[in-house]
Amino acid sequence: MSKNTKSVAILLALCAVVTAFAAGGCRKIETPEDPSKDTQIGSVDTPEEMNAPALRIETTDEDNKWVTVGTTYGAFRYSSAFSDIIAVTAVQHDAASNLLFTADIDGKEILLYTIRYNEDGEGIALGTLKLSDQAATMPVSVSFGDAPNGLAGNELATFIAAQETFNDVLTSMMEDSRFTMAE
Repeated sequence: MSKNTKSVAILLALCAVVTAFAAGGCRKIETPEDPSKDTQIGSVDTPEEMNAPALRIETTDEDNKWVTVGTTYGAFRYSSAFSDIIAVTAVQHDAASNLLFTADIDGKEILLYTIRYNEDGEGIALGTLKLSDQAATMPVSVSFGDAPNGLAGNELATFIAAQETFNDVLTSMMEDSRFTMAE
């Protein structure tokens, strides 16, 4: 298979994944409110009010096949073939938390995708996560970064392949019984 054919195949596979998530995850997930909880329309719970810990990366382990990242919200994995170029950063906002996945491609840090926790309506809905029996259920979504203008050839192929690690990350998230996939 030629290099151009591989690049096209990788691009088509990524498009299929993004299209599948967009088609299946565009509706808002409605979760029934607890009638005993006094809420205001438009109020935003902070992680402390939700009994949710701050999102932090606690461990990163690598073997011959996987990089496994343990966070305060659970563990996920992606192919160790990308261990030298992918970095994962936890970012805490007032009521929301994000995991930023970036790739170092030719010395440039490029956003691959962002997994968002408790940012209802942002990105493509993936499902919900309940951290503990005492914690509220939080929405989980993903937003994909765009390839920068001027990225071409091997650099573009590397970007696309690195962005496809999302498939492994989502598969490993689905193995957590506390995560419920969007319908």
